[in-house]
Amino acid sequence: MTPSSSNELPSGTSEPAAKGQVIFAENCLPCHQLMGVGEGSMGPDLGRPIPVTEYITPKGFRAIIRNPKQVRKWPSEHMESFPESAISESDLDALWTYLQEVGQSGLAQKHL
Repeated sequence: MTPSSSNELPSGTSEPAAKGQVIFAENCLPCHQLMGVGEGSMGPDLGRPIPVTEYITPKGFRAIIRNPKQVRKWPSEHMESFPESAISESDLDALWTYLQEVGQSGLAQKHL
């Protein structure tokens, strides 16, 4: 699944969120859903039962993306690390902004 063009994002969507949408589609959507949208089933839905940005801090979010096995461990853990060469710090900022805006709007289907 690819993201829709940025002109289809709800009005008022920030530029970083539009960038984060692309980052999410390329790096997260293959394994995760967002509010039931997407085909990923390996990882949890990042919008349900509540948006990920409501139960994790930005620092925790970065830690999980950079080295998930150092943050948490369980038998079905499949997430690989995303080093800065794969997702830059500014891309992580944009991704966080996107997830916040989608979580606040509740409109993932309009974003992906």
